[in-house]
Amino acid sequence: MSFEVVNVVRWAIEFLQSGGVGAVQYGGGAAGWRDGCRASGRIEALRVNDALVALPPAQLLAMLAKVHADDIRQGPPVWKDLCSFVRVSCPEAFERFGPEAGAWLVRKWMRRDDGSWREFARLFGGSPPTARKFFEVLVAPVLDGWFIAAKGELEVVIEQVFAGELPIAA
Repeated sequence: MSFEVVNVVRWAIEFLQSGGVGAVQYGGGAAGWRDGCRASGRIEALRVNDALVALPPAQLLAMLAKVHADDIRQGPPVWKDLCSFVRVSCPEAFERFGPEAGAWLVRKWMRRDDGSWREFARLFGGSPPTARKFFEVLVAPVLDGWFIAAKGELEVVIEQVFAGELPIAA
């Protein structure tokens, strides 16, 4: 079975927030779903959401950061909370270049296309290669670890919940 965990989590959150009314109901191919998906979806969405909120806080925030990376309403609060966890787990990210730079690096992880290393160097000092290496060696591994752990936990639940009925491509 092939699926993208972030898309399934996004679907579950949107489904529960909208009371089940959404793009998934307007066509079999909407949001990557086929007609094989159960009609209601409520039980599936609840089980995915329950597994999501049961994650340890850092993993939950890493997953939500990817889910809400492009959401102008829900993305910034998740980003700020994730910055707090990174500040504790990886203080070098906030000490070497300053707290704003640490927040910039977390945002860079959250949205890979957001900002260039040249911009970082101009704003916070250093050189672009130094900034990139700093990110790749210190910041990204912490965030990637949380995200991968969350993804692994949720994959198991999603496979159980949908038992072969989830055709979201990776």
